[in-house]
Amino acid sequence: MRLILSTVSLPTLCLVAAPFTACQPEVEPEADDPVVSIFAGVAVDTIVDEQDGLDGPRDLDFNPEVAGELWIINRTDDGTVTVSDVGTDAQQARYRKDPFALHFMEETSSMSFASGNKFGSCGETRNTYDGQEPANDFMGPALWSASDEIFAVTNPEAVADNDGFDLGSHLDMMHETPLCMGIAWVDTGVGDNNVYFVFEGLTNTIARYDFKSDHGPGFDDHTDGTVERFIDVDVKRVADIPSHMVVDQDSGLLYVADTGNKRVGVLDASKSLLVNVFDGFETEVQELERAKWTAMAFSDGITLEAPSGIALKDGVLYVGDNATSKVHAFDLDGRWLDTLDLSADIAAGGLMGIRVNPEGDSLYVVDFEGSRVLRVKGLNIPG
Repeated sequence: MRLILSTVSLPTLCLVAAPFTACQPEVEPEADDPVVSIFAGVAVDTIVDEQDGLDGPRDLDFNPEVAGELWIINRTDDGTVTVSDVGTDAQQARYRKDPFALHFMEETSSMSFASGNKFGSCGETRNTYDGQEPANDFMGPALWSASDEIFAVTNPEAVADNDGFDLGSHLDMMHETPLCMGIAWVDTGVGDNNVYFVFEGLTNTIARYDFKSDHGPGFDDHTDGTVERFIDVDVKRVADIPSHMVVDQDSGLLYVADTGNKRVGVLDASKSLLVNVFDGFETEVQELERAKWTAMAFSDGITLEAPSGIALKDGVLYVGDNATSKVHAFDLDGRWLDTLDLSADIAAGGLMGIRVNPEGDSLYVVDFEGSRVLRVKGLNIPG
């Protein structure tokens, strides 16, 4: 465990005495330095690693329906690790892999929990069935149940309906977004509430999917959903670095780690103009323009090199930089609040998905390179 006593971004003098590193600024903080140092006094420790089944993890999320349940999703082997009672003495990790993960979870980049014990995921692939077939771009976000009785369990009724072919446990899927780099659920409160934004790495824009009613575990009717693509929203994929996203469920705004453009973008999709419709693989795709798309301007000269992880809790936006292994905290107006330097814990290129736990006192971060999840415990959230 590593204890961080100060996080002010000033020249520092550091005293190192394993296992702790303590740093103090050489000069007194200026008046515009953080009033509340969110990361001061936090402790950093490893909470899950390769021994628990992690193999190139890229994202994680808490199940809002089950207290203390954290899900982590692997890229390398298309598997998942579910952690119960996370961060407690009763913590247990369970590795699972869907029977047809080579398609529905191929090279997963991101996941996002919804209500109703469901989550969405999508992968950075053009659909090769884990290298067994030529790429055909028949790929997009998938919908899942987090129920132990359903997830990663073969459904015999679906197998019979699919002429003996086991399509695993997915609840639904649509196939208009190969090279998907990020996904975020939006709570519409309407119908089945299965609406997600995705970061389209092939078209370099943002789309909104509505699965509508799912087809049930392992079935194959993907025709009732809708796809809306915001064609004048310009984002930029960087290969092998997820561009995670998060929705402010109060305002409806989507915050995007726009990795290739080195920024955080904000999408207000409440108003847009339909300009074109065409037939996709299984459903029509609507192309929209004139949604409000802006880049956040950060105070205090804060810049980003390769934003990847992003999380929102209690009005604080956390942004993880894959290139520097730093996590920056901002308010929703872009005012810098604090920065946590994790370069002593996570190598450059390793920091990917991040999430604040429901209690709001700990930040959980993915270390892709080390196949670990770290916990940053003891956040000081401004009241």
